Amino acid sequence: MIRRLSSSDPWRTSIILFGLWLFATALNFDKAYHVDDTAYLEMARWIAQHPSHPMSGLLSWGADYEAIHYTNQPPLYFYLMAGWGLLFGWSEIAMHALMSAFTLWAILAFYRLARIVTPGSALLPTAFLVLGPAFVVSQNTMVDIPLLALWLEFFLVLLDPKFNDRWRYPVAGCLCAVALLVKYTSLVLLPALVFHIVLVGGAVRLIWVLLPVGVLAAWSGFNYWEYGGVHIAGRPVASKPLSAYLNSAIYWVSVLGAITPFAGVYFYARKCLTETKHVRFIWSVVLSLFCCSYVFLLFWIIAFPSRHMVNLVLEVLFLMTGVGLLSILITTSFQKLRTKQLNTTERMLLCWIVSAAGFVVVLAPFMAARHVLLALPPILLLTNAWLLVRIRITFAKSAAVILTVMLTTLLSLADRWYADIYSAQAVSIRATLPPDSTIWFNGNWGWQWYAEQAGMTLFSKLPDRASPAVGDYFVTTDSACCALTLPQSLKLEPIETVVIDRETRIQRFASISFYSSGLQAWGYSYEPIERFQISRVVSVN
Repeated sequence: MIRRLSSSDPWRTSIILFGLWLFATALNFDKAYHVDDTAYLEMARWIAQHPSHPMSGLLSWGADYEAIHYTNQPPLYFYLMAGWGLLFGWSEIAMHALMSAFTLWAILAFYRLARIVTPGSALLPTAFLVLGPAFVVSQNTMVDIPLLALWLEFFLVLLDPKFNDRWRYPVAGCLCAVALLVKYTSLVLLPALVFHIVLVGGAVRLIWVLLPVGVLAAWSGFNYWEYGGVHIAGRPVASKPLSAYLNSAIYWVSVLGAITPFAGVYFYARKCLTETKHVRFIWSVVLSLFCCSYVFLLFWIIAFPSRHMVNLVLEVLFLMTGVGLLSILITTSFQKLRTKQLNTTERMLLCWIVSAAGFVVVLAPFMAARHVLLALPPILLLTNAWLLVRIRITFAKSAAVILTVMLTTLLSLADRWYADIYSAQAVSIRATLPPDSTIWFNGNWGWQWYAEQAGMTLFSKLPDRASPAVGDYFVTTDSACCALTLPQSLKLEPIETVVIDRETRIQRFASISFYSSGLQAWGYSYEPIERFQISRVVSVN
């Protein structure tokens, strides 16, 4: 199977790449809006009506209604969403079709980059990236897949020896500028651009660094004209104790382990290529624990109705996997550096890993699978070049692909069910209440989008907005993020509680942890995933 994943046959390669795109797209295409989707949709809808004032609209997200410029993201992708929405509407299928174009771009860009790093063995790392849960599960309408596509194209321009050297840095500078206007995480591309110019380009070409810097300055000037501030300078950077940074680093490693179910093939290759007896024994133990953990997970889920042991095993598995992958990278890097075998491409990929991980650990307010995804391509490229191309382990590679497909499909189906809860319950709850009644709700995520679509009104404490009246209805949720605390003067009489239980094994894998992670990016639970409390307003004094 894996031997046929070769780039020597263009037609076969095209079919495989198309299949990878189809797999990633099919699991997301008609999925309900979920988590941050609503915020991005609201910003895009504002831009569609007010294109010259993208940061001035009001959004209730994590606080009461406030200006969009208090959110983290620059709006370039939201401009694209706005134009797309005006042409094709704001449905899930329309917006996910837009996302699928960037999914295809990311796949093709990574494949071309893999052909440069490991000629003749580019499809396997491409399959691991695209079939992995971080690439598929958390796409939705969030900007991380478009951002990944831009990053991959940026590094492809820098590392492709066939690219016209005259245009290399102008094009890379433009890609960096565009990426900065999609998400400020792309600041890490600036030192990468400088690093490559210093290594191979000649100092005179550092002038091209001014291109993305100038675009960022122009964007900041536009911010000042629009609302009297500078958006990137207004991003909250909280002072955290050293322990908080340490926790973020541990979470990053754990999430890396959670999104790389194929890591066992690298552990096996490392064991086979190790000449020292005691080091080979260590990697044999790591590989055994990795395999036994997934076997145990399957057995326990089928045989026993308990979550605690499963999640403990998963936490250990994720940390062990992340540490194992990083140890391969670190030890091999130092060995090649010591023997002066670390080439420019490998140096750039290591720079990519360190800068992407460092930015998220130091500056991101929380950890998530999609944040770690940005560092996954260079990890795959280096481990593939340093290990898998040196050894023929067809069965292990095939097993890794199959395990990855199974896990990603499982987590994707669980997440689709989770997202659908808010869509279905908004319609269902509205239908159970009197048609002429006023219904208020609290909470964000996809629940906010679908509750408003069903005719409910988002609660606000602002004096210039309408307030609940006696006889109105109020719907609150246990889990949907960022609900405002209700004032003590608002008295509610509970009418009904709608509990959403996990009735199947697939549903027990649903979790918000994939979007905001601690030690676990995904797990297994028997607890109800959501509760909707329907109440009547009895007093507003």
